[in-house]
Formats: sequence, structure tokens, C-alpha cells
Amino acid sequence: MQLLDGLLERTAQRTPEAPALVHGERTWSYAELESRVARAARALAEAGVRRGDRVVCCHDNSIEGVTALFAAMRAGACAVPVHPAVKPARLSYVLEHCEARALLAHTAVLQAAARHPVVRWSEDTLEAAVAATPAAPLALARTDADLGLVIYTSGSTGTPNGVMLAHRALRASAWAISTYLENRADDVLLLLLPLSFGYGLTQLTTAFRVGACVVLEKGFGLPFPIVQAIEKHRVTGLAGVPTVFALLLSLKELPTRDLGSLRYFTNAGAGIAPAMIARVRAALPHVRFYPMYGQTECTRVTYLAPDQVDVRPESVGRGMPNQQHWLVAEDGRVVSAEETGELVVRGSHVMDGYWKDPERTARALRPAPDGLGTALYTRDLFRTDAEGYLYFVGRSDEILKCKGQKVAPKEVEDALLTHPGVALAAVVGVPDAVLGDAVTAVVVAHEGVTLNLRELQKHVAALVDDASVPKYIDVVDALPRSERGKLDKRAIAEAARARHPLKQ
Repeated sequence: MQLLDGLLERTAQRTPEAPALVHGERTWSYAELESRVARAARALAEAGVRRGDRVVCCHDNSIEGVTALFAAMRAGACAVPVHPAVKPARLSYVLEHCEARALLAHTAVLQAAARHPVVRWSEDTLEAAVAATPAAPLALARTDADLGLVIYTSGSTGTPNGVMLAHRALRASAWAISTYLENRADDVLLLLLPLSFGYGLTQLTTAFRVGACVVLEKGFGLPFPIVQAIEKHRVTGLAGVPTVFALLLSLKELPTRDLGSLRYFTNAGAGIAPAMIARVRAALPHVRFYPMYGQTECTRVTYLAPDQVDVRPESVGRGMPNQQHWLVAEDGRVVSAEETGELVVRGSHVMDGYWKDPERTARALRPAPDGLGTALYTRDLFRTDAEGYLYFVGRSDEILKCKGQKVAPKEVEDALLTHPGVALAAVVGVPDAVLGDAVTAVVVAHEGVTLNLRELQKHVAALVDDASVPKYIDVVDALPRSERGKLDKRAIAEAARARHPLKQ
């Protein structure tokens, strides 16, 4: 059976003494981690968790967080990862919506959810269960069609959507990603991204598949701790988002640090500008860079091979192994090269649907363009070149309409980031009585740089169509981020609209 927690179990049998996790000053071998998971799973079963139940796991990047997620699955339940900084209202929504059987979390989170009738385990309870329960296997009849995870994402309406991912989908993604990244047993992966989201969790599953080691860090806010962790643990792979790479590039002593162990970077979960890739490549030319595209509904879709990054830096690559994809127009026609269309994906890595939302599921999972089965309609717009490489245009619900013309925010963001004084950029629309959407750029300057806004506007105007030139450019100290580490476009847009109210 292709069960996700089976990746850990099989690797523990194959290489029991190999390091699996590093957290703080402690290292756990695969045998030790497997024993923890088996013990916690049996304790959950004894507490009343049954096959198919939902177990909400709310931890930071820690040994307890990893144990909770994999123990829930080993007990036959579906793990529901939630960020530890979750707001009480969102946590209540998730617990009620998924009809959770159990909540494993920090004490403070348990207190915030006191009114919910669930099995409640603090981290101390989890550790006591691991210490007191035998590691004897559970006699469960499971299949790879069972749900392994429900991951809640923020929808365009603000209501979280529960993405249902079966074990077979999670295993398929782990195989495909670890294959094209060429992961191996001597890899050491630095996990800065939250375990509560797909991009972070995938670092675990790919590592467990090949027997690599994962170094757990609680997050990223300053560049120096990232560099220290790379040096100390001889990290070979780092999954990042643009904010992570901007932090690294802000460290003036970066060229003097011992980062020779690094083999590759990845970027997914947020588009990355070619200008930023170029800066990373110039600073660390020995590190292979993999721009990727994916979404929670299918984990990953594309990757750009490192030997193509300098050739076509604007591309997110071709489709990953064991999938098919198309670009379709609004009328369902498959578009030709250089045309823009919605990305449609078919493969074993695609979700089963949205939890308790058949209408949303029916809109996302529809007949494939070739008429064979169903496929995921991603709502994301792409174009291809003559060789089949994909270029992200934007989310269909983020495209702006200025002067009657469509404006893709990512194109403007990429243009802004070619300016040497711009460290980060986000482009949103604010209502305008004449323009429709007034293109608004919100930027962070490099340390010590004072931006000339008129000059910056001219810089962008030389690179994009007239309708895409920002009417407003706002310079801020920092851009808000979501729990995933991505730029929080909703918060950025709300702040921009407050600064530039509609004038009738």
C-alpha cells in the first residue's frame, strides 16, 4: 500500500540509524522517529481516534509537530495541519467544519478552543503518551484511497477551503518531487516553512522517501540564523519563498560565509521575479535553482531544470513526472503556444475535492480537455512557448482591468524588481473612477536606498505596456506576509485602498 506514513516506516527499516530530524540540539534517527510515531498512534487509537476521523494538529516546526502529523495518519485518521499562530475564530471554523475528533496543540491553543468537544492533547500529553505506550503496530485495514490530509487554504472569499489529499496523491507528489530534485540519502534539508502547509510538509515527505535528514527551524525573520543553520548542519537543500531569498541577499557578509554544502534552492508557493533569481545566482553561483509552480490542490505542477534558469528565467518550467496538463481558453478550447489560458492538470497527485463543499469541488474537478476522466482546473493563467515551457501570468481573480485592458500584477512586479533599489514588490489594484483599477505598486527598498519614485515609474514604463504602469508607488518598510511566508496580497490591497481612497 502506498501510505504516506509508510515512507517513514520503510526508511526506518532500511536505515534505522540514519538521522531523520534535527530540532534544537537533538537529533532523532529514523528508528527513534518511527518508534515515536508508532507509540503516539496507538495512544491516539486508545483515546478513541478511529479510521477516517479528523485530527487537527497545531504545532510549530518541532519534533512534536512531526510526531503528531504522522501519528494521526498511522492511527488511520486524516491529519488537519493548522498554523500555531492561528486566530481563535479560524481555529473554531476548522474544528467545526472538519468535525474534528481530536486536537493536538500547544496549551494556549487548547485553551482558545475550550468549548469544542474533542480529544485534547497538549505537547506534554503527547510526550507522556510516547513514553508510556508500546510501539506495537495497529491492526488497521487502510488503503491509499484514504484521506491523509485536509489542508485549509484561504479562498478568494476569505472562507477557508479544506483541500482533501489522499495517501496516493501525497505519495505521488513525494515521488515526483524527490525524483526531479534528485534527492538522496545524504541530503540535509533546512525546513524554514511551516509544517502546516503543503510546501513545508513536502520537505518532510521527500526526505523520508529517500532517507535524508531534515533540520527543523521555527521560521524566518532575520538572515543570520538561516546562514548559521546552513553552516552548522551542512545543509544541502533549502526550500524558500521570495522573502527568504531577499533576507539572504540583505546579508552583507553573505559572500564570506561557508555555504559550500548547499546544492539547491527551490521556490514555490509564490512567484519569483527573474531579477531576484539573477541576484541569488550571482551571490551563490554554485547553488542550483529550481523555480517551481504548484498549489495545495495538487502540491506541485511544474519545475524549471537548473540548466534552463539562465536561458529562460521567467519560466516555471515544464510539467513534473506522471501528470498531464493543458492550457484552455474560457470557451474550453486548448490554446496554442504564446496564447494565455487556464492551467488544467490531471494526475494521481490531484486532490479528491474540497471538504463538505460539493459545489466548489464540481467547479474545480471537471472533465479533462481530452474527454478522459476529470482534471483540476486551477484558475491560474499561463502561456507556453514553442518548446512547451510554461510562464505564469497570474491568478484569474487577481488580474486587474485598467483603461479597459488586462494587467497581470506579476509582470509589473517583475519589472519593479529589475530596479537595483527595489528589494521586494507587490502590485494590487485600487478603485478608480476613470481607470477602473488603478495599478498600485507597494515596494520595499534595499537598506540605505532612497527611491526616486518618478524615476522608478519611468523605469517600469520602459518595460511594460502603458496600462500596466503604476499610477501609485508606495514605499513601505515591510510587506505583510501570510502564515505560509507568501506576501499577503489581501492585506497589501486593503492598506493601499486606505491610502488611496476612491475619488468620485
